[in-house]
Amino acid sequence: MEPVEQFDEALGDSMTPQSEKTPREGERGDDSQEPSSPSSAVFRHQTCEEAATVKLDAIAEGKNVLIRIECVNQKGYITKIVTEIEKLHLTIGSFNSLPFGNNLLAITISAQMDDEFYMTTTDLLTNLRRCMCEK
Repeated sequence: MEPVEQFDEALGDSMTPQSEKTPREGERGDDSQEPSSPSSAVFRHQTCEEAATVKLDAIAEGKNVLIRIECVNQKGYITKIVTEIEKLHLTIGSFNSLPFGNNLLAITISAQMDDEFYMTTTDLLTNLRRCMCEK
């Protein structure tokens, strides 16, 4: 069992009403397999090598957003994520980063939407994934 799968089992999927996930090794990632529910989306078109190692989840409740990111621990990811969240008109209330194993990073962010925030959680996840792929 891969470390990411062990991490998923330990946390459970209670925080995934809106998620964007990449297929793991051995899973199908082609367009013939539909997402299991309308609130989950499989990210099928990889734009960078890191995209295969990133799992993003977001929940919006009123003006509050909870974001969970699981990724390979790489220098600069946290700075990129915080910068992108602030660009998207979200105010970070809580930011937790937990190294897991030798090379994984689990990040949980609680943020509040500013008046200028106007996107869906799917758009938010797409923007975060894009910023993590930029060199």
